[in-house]
Amino acid sequence: MYYVKELCIKKGIKPVFTNNKLTILSNGILNGIPVLRIHKIFAACSGETAEAVVNYYFDIENRGNHIALIQNYASHYLRPGDYKIAPLSDKFMTSFMINNHYGGRNINLDSVLSERSISSITQKSDENDSIEILDGTIKVPDDHIAELDIVIDL
Repeated sequence: MYYVKELCIKKGIKPVFTNNKLTILSNGILNGIPVLRIHKIFAACSGETAEAVVNYYFDIENRGNHIALIQNYASHYLRPGDYKIAPLSDKFMTSFMINNHYGGRNINLDSVLSERSISSITQKSDENDSIEILDGTIKVPDDHIAELDIVIDL
């Protein structure tokens, strides 16, 4: 019955069902654990819709299909334009990847990540590139890929 909840738990994500008036799907971190906030209309959805809800943030290649299923299901309960789906949070993805690395156990990010000071940043790509590294700020043209060596203090 609560297939979406089961899928979240299998991925090491804590599902939280909400009754938000605007946002029907969002993600975040709670106590270092990846959390998927899901509107309660999806609590008892079909397997196909549940997979679209849970995989929307992870399966970029099929995101269009996932959003179509999510919107189709939501349209039975809400008017189009009356709701939104939040973008992917970098912290959520980092937490998800770390938790999966640790066998799907919920690991508090604070216990495996710590802030470090950068001791040096060096440009690896062609020295003629228009990359500027000044006082910890990196300026790169929009259409450019910068390859950098970053050394941190341990």
